[in-house]
Amino acid sequence: MTLTTGPERRPVLTVLQAGRAAAALAIVVYHSAIATRDFAGAIPEPVFRILECGTFGVDFFFVLSGFIILHAHGGDPPGAAAARAYAWKRVTRIYVPYLPVALALIGLYLALPGLSARTREWSLLTSLTL
Repeated sequence: MTLTTGPERRPVLTVLQAGRAAAALAIVVYHSAIATRDFAGAIPEPVFRILECGTFGVDFFFVLSGFIILHAHGGDPPGAAAARAYAWKRVTRIYVPYLPVALALIGLYLALPGLSARTREWSLLTSLTL
């Protein structure tokens, strides 16, 4: 396991970051296969079954992310102020890029419900709250 030092002088576990990147890539490949199948309908079933294994990347990604977050913030000061600061950074890091894309796609699917070849069950609440 390679340890390097980041800009904040905290050890960075580069091997785990690489594992997290591989898991994220597996998830992207799986979602791409779903979109290709739904919009183009041109993926042979055996190939899709192999690409479907990308769903295992979700669990792997979240377990590694939890460990990395604990490793990076385990020494942070306790208390409500530190927890609020951490939560605010996480929310802004996630929602700033997510909300415009989510709203655009919601608008697109409302305007063009037949855009996808698949029927999709969705909820405005779950779409906006991840």
